Amino acid sequence: MDRCKMSDRHQLTERIIIRAKAIAFYTEGDSVKELTVEYFLQAFRSLEGKAEILEILQVLFEEAGQVCWPNEIGAFTQEEIEEIELLETSVDSKGINLSKELSASYKITVKSDHTIPLDRWVKELLRSSQHLVLLEFAEINGGLTQSQESLFGQWHNIQQRVTKLETELARHLTGQPTAISMMARAYRVRCQFPPTHGPKGVLTVLGPRSASKLKLARAFTDALSVAEDEKYRLFTNLEELEGTNEPSVFFLDNIEEKEFSKLLAADLEAGKIMAADVGKTWVIIGTGLGSEFFGSENRSGILRSALTLREEIFDVLENEVVRGGLGPGSDRQAIELELVDVLREGSLVALNSLSASGYMEVMDKFLGKVSRSEFPLIPDVIMDEDAKLLFLLSLVPNLSEQHVISSLKHFVGKQVADAWAKSNNEGETLSTKISATLDGTTREFLEKRRGRNVLRIFLFDDDDRMEKFVSQDFKGWELDLHRGVSIGDVSGKDPDIVLLDLDIRDEDRNLFGLDLHRRIRESNPDLPVFLFSEKEEGTYNASEIAKNGGARGYFHFEAREDKTLSVADEEKREFEKLLEDFQHNRLLEKQIAQRRQVHFAVDLAYGDNQSTASVVLKDPIEQTVKGSAFQDGGIGLAERPDITFKDVFGLERAKERLEHVVGLLKNPLSIEKMGLRPPSGFLFTGLPGTGKTYLARAFAGEADIPFFQLSAGQLSSKWYGESEERIRKLFDSARKFAPSVIFIDEIDSIASARAGMGGDTADHYATILNQLLTCMDGFEKDDKYVFVMAATNRVDSLDPAILRPGRFDEKIPFDLPNASTIGKMFMHFLPCLFPDEKCAELARIKARTIGLSPAEIDHVIREAKYEAIKRDSSSKAVTFNDLEQACYQVKYGAKKRDVSETWKESDDRKRTAWHEAGHALLRRLLTPDKVIDLVTIIPHESGALGFVAWNPDEETYSHSKKEMMDELAVLMAGREAEQMTPDLNDSEEGVNSGASSDLRQATQMACVAISRYGLDAEFGDVCLSGLPESMRDSLSSKVHKRVGAWLSEAKGRARRQLEENRAALKALAEELKDKDSMNGERVKEIVGQFPAASSEQESGNGQPRIIEEENKTCTGSRTQPVASS
Repeated sequence: MDRCKMSDRHQLTERIIIRAKAIAFYTEGDSVKELTVEYFLQAFRSLEGKAEILEILQVLFEEAGQVCWPNEIGAFTQEEIEEIELLETSVDSKGINLSKELSASYKITVKSDHTIPLDRWVKELLRSSQHLVLLEFAEINGGLTQSQESLFGQWHNIQQRVTKLETELARHLTGQPTAISMMARAYRVRCQFPPTHGPKGVLTVLGPRSASKLKLARAFTDALSVAEDEKYRLFTNLEELEGTNEPSVFFLDNIEEKEFSKLLAADLEAGKIMAADVGKTWVIIGTGLGSEFFGSENRSGILRSALTLREEIFDVLENEVVRGGLGPGSDRQAIELELVDVLREGSLVALNSLSASGYMEVMDKFLGKVSRSEFPLIPDVIMDEDAKLLFLLSLVPNLSEQHVISSLKHFVGKQVADAWAKSNNEGETLSTKISATLDGTTREFLEKRRGRNVLRIFLFDDDDRMEKFVSQDFKGWELDLHRGVSIGDVSGKDPDIVLLDLDIRDEDRNLFGLDLHRRIRESNPDLPVFLFSEKEEGTYNASEIAKNGGARGYFHFEAREDKTLSVADEEKREFEKLLEDFQHNRLLEKQIAQRRQVHFAVDLAYGDNQSTASVVLKDPIEQTVKGSAFQDGGIGLAERPDITFKDVFGLERAKERLEHVVGLLKNPLSIEKMGLRPPSGFLFTGLPGTGKTYLARAFAGEADIPFFQLSAGQLSSKWYGESEERIRKLFDSARKFAPSVIFIDEIDSIASARAGMGGDTADHYATILNQLLTCMDGFEKDDKYVFVMAATNRVDSLDPAILRPGRFDEKIPFDLPNASTIGKMFMHFLPCLFPDEKCAELARIKARTIGLSPAEIDHVIREAKYEAIKRDSSSKAVTFNDLEQACYQVKYGAKKRDVSETWKESDDRKRTAWHEAGHALLRRLLTPDKVIDLVTIIPHESGALGFVAWNPDEETYSHSKKEMMDELAVLMAGREAEQMTPDLNDSEEGVNSGASSDLRQATQMACVAISRYGLDAEFGDVCLSGLPESMRDSLSSKVHKRVGAWLSEAKGRARRQLEENRAALKALAEELKDKDSMNGERVKEIVGQFPAASSEQESGNGQPRIIEEENKTCTGSRTQPVASS
């Protein structure tokens, strides 16, 4: 029989031949001599239920209402059809000759088209043969249509042009098979349905910034010239287009940025653009909208029906808006609806972002041009695969096809120039071949980074043969291999590659290979699926698989009798290349996400005969490329933090929890086996300056993942709708670079409870909050990990919806640092001053700074360094005195500089001295465990005329009633001591506004003790906040009465203590009046000089201990709450 390669023959032709052979062997057995016309027509009749076969017959006999068959071509029963189908696999490899009629028509057809299209073969058979059955077949169906010759010729011509177009596009465009297929489809449709007016065709091209739409337009222009054997010109401006009547392509990019899209729509419908006639013009419209479709090959069309994809993308284009101003109605359509309607009538082309393998193919094409001597001054340049990969890593993160080619030209050009400089060759051309490789250290560097990216493979297979082949033949690869038989088995595995056995059967759903694949891509369209078969080669037609299954590729692995796989070397190499491509893609994606750029040095050396120059890439250095929070009008990567948990002092509970999450992230298999994901929402709560932002950055640094840090203020915008758009872009960027961290500071400003809002502001913030909630809920089960962290000082003000599990899974409190943590901070930042924990000065500074936040301690250290420089500009060391001055500055504020000279002798100063002496005396007598740090009557910029500062006890978490009464007495002692000031004209002179802060604090403390903690016997064990609102008002007068009673008792007690210790009080006041300030040790010393100084030695009254409202109590000043005054 006249033979052609099976892979070259048209799939319908192949289908008919296999069926005809099966019928022949079914009828005659192994004695069959040739494939006759009767068997050929019986094959047609048995398959006429197939739409593509029926279509061919109907085109042949256009006038026949229904195809009729000669008596010699009988029909088979269903049982016979099933037996014939079983024979098809076995007879495919058996040789059989064609009858003379079939052979003659076959030879004529193959000369015009080597793929032997079935319609052309049948047409030639019926036209030229005098076989009786064929003549009867034509006669009973009305004869061949008169126009068949021209129709077949036209169709064949279209097919040839489409093939030429695809070939030429593939020559110019790299890594864009989907776009090429879409353009070929658009061209074929326009050939089939030529427009009656307007442009020859309209293409809408979507693609990322890294994909050149202009290059696509150039490639399409060249491909049209080849396909139609007529020169096409490319125009990018209207002036040039208006002056020509030649076949052309007009390209207009970034249509969303143009404001004349409505006019363009009207022009296209009228068959012109401005004054230019576009009857011979293809119009290509480029846009960067619809990014969700070109980020994945699957989403952009490789696994999607063209009709569904068209509708989805045009819906996106129809709904995109450009923000225009304040308030509703200020936005405009990104593309006017009239133009979207015109574009819908045309065709769609989606460009993908290139993968690592795509970029390496770009490099190969350029180097191929070099090797073909298209650049006469450049010798042959060879780069091994590792050298090309390292070169790509040096261009991160701003990869694009143009950038790669431009950088490669510069690289090659420099190496050639250096080779010329070193060469002794004096000929007219440089004949040296240049070979680029890596040295051993650099290759290890690259292997180490490749090895970090474990490839996850999932096998849909009901036996373990393929699993054994992958695990045994690819032992050197970092592979995480799983196998299952149903769609549910892949859930939670997040595979990089899916291999599906075409012979598998899902018994639960009665699904076979391709049917199972269709279900997979419906449930998860982003999974890259490759099909394989273990049956004899030829059982499945690869092109049929691509058409119906939409897989990325197909492998054939033949099963042996011993239940192992026989894999051809070529198939094994292709499978290994697949793994390499995915591994390189993973590495490049990670480097881009983390913005890690690799720099390298180059060594150039010649061999002995100077025939080859060796370029060795060496000494790789990896650096992080800094980015801004907002890039290209959207939200970009702010940074990749270089701090880790070891840089965080204290916060042990928070670090322990987050360290566990980092462990899960670095070893995801441990949690994925349980079908879980790491907790991804963390709300940090606590006072300002406690390290919430710093710990979030340390988490990202520890996990080695990108970090998006934005305050709620950065997400908010005065433009209507822009806040929601920024939130969407933030989460889209985080998904793109996942795994990643989003950190939103001051989240309470955009996520406050909606119930307390009102008016237009409420509507505005409600939409922002709703968008945030939608994005937090929008992570699909197979998304890479995105951790959302937020910080707030007002957790009680947040909307309940954002606090529910699934959004913020955990609330992590941030406490003030304890003495141990403070000591570690000072030893770390001032090691010369505090060499170890035993240093006496360290204990003193810890006591003085207890209760400060990490941010405040950092401020103290910086101020100490400023003090050292101010003291001596050449100083390189901080003294303890510098540190004490800084501590005073940070804790108590700056001293007032413009104090009048009369202040020192004024009555106000004298009263202030007695006021602060009263506080200090009772603090020493009633609460000696609270060590006084400083007593001063120096006015401060804060407005305080004086204060008593004390160091809180970090171990105190609750107070008894006695302790609270002691605090009240200390607070009331200031005013009482003022009234005891000597030489006052009137005792009422001591009653003034200077004690307002003391009274406020005392009132608050008494109120809390009575109404919240139940410490008043008369009011009872009642917590007012636990009662309904209606009952609280009725008790307010009673609370007021009891608060007055507590304060009156504290006032009397303070006066008694002061009267009994008047001598000590006077000594303290006189010292303050003379020296302005004294420390706690001096207070202790003065009071100790008076043996009569004593307090009421009261014991505890047995009241239950209660939770303290705040870490610091009884702090304030005569005008502002700084310390007791």
